[in-house]
Amino acid sequence: MTKSKLTLPGLGLAVVVAAALGVALGTSSASAHKTRHVPRAPAARASYNATVLNAFSVLRKAASSGGAPLPPSVDAAASDEASGASRLEPELTGEVKVQDQYPVWVAPEAGKICLVQEGIVGPGISDSVCGTDQEALEGKLIKFSRDYSSGDPVIVGLAPNGNASVRATEASGGNQTVSVTDNVYEMVGHTLQTIALTNANGQATTAPVP
Repeated sequence: MTKSKLTLPGLGLAVVVAAALGVALGTSSASAHKTRHVPRAPAARASYNATVLNAFSVLRKAASSGGAPLPPSVDAAASDEASGASRLEPELTGEVKVQDQYPVWVAPEAGKICLVQEGIVGPGISDSVCGTDQEALEGKLIKFSRDYSSGDPVIVGLAPNGNASVRATEASGGNQTVSVTDNVYEMVGHTLQTIALTNANGQATTAPVP
């Protein structure tokens, strides 16, 4: 599975964390960013992968509302053409509050989908993982992190429409049922091995947890 961290360079508050966590960004106030990302023309929405839009209601909801504001540091990076974040589709980005402590943004990015999460690697700091559209459609877009203070594992993933819940298999062999909210599921404090769900073609599939 080809997944990557969304690289967000060029900010003075960038914080480099362990390789397992990739690149994270320091917090800052939205008012401090005078240069805002200029939204793409409506044609960008119309031309986006129709299969992906049909498979994830969170993206269609975002399109109808004009998108959701990204965390301030990511929004600032999106204004920088040298940043990987400049390729995000702001009009298709949706925020999902699966848990208040770890809000998640689902953000398409030129043939990929990124899961941006805040508060894992530090207070107000965002990190992310990106996968191809196909990986997302197959239910293989899964992000693993550890909470900066407790060390608890945090798993978040994207599930296509039709999944009200997913079944998680723990390292101990036990199973947990995890609810899906706006195509996103999140589990904290458990070491997981696999996620069982239904892919975009309606077929049962099992994906390994990174």
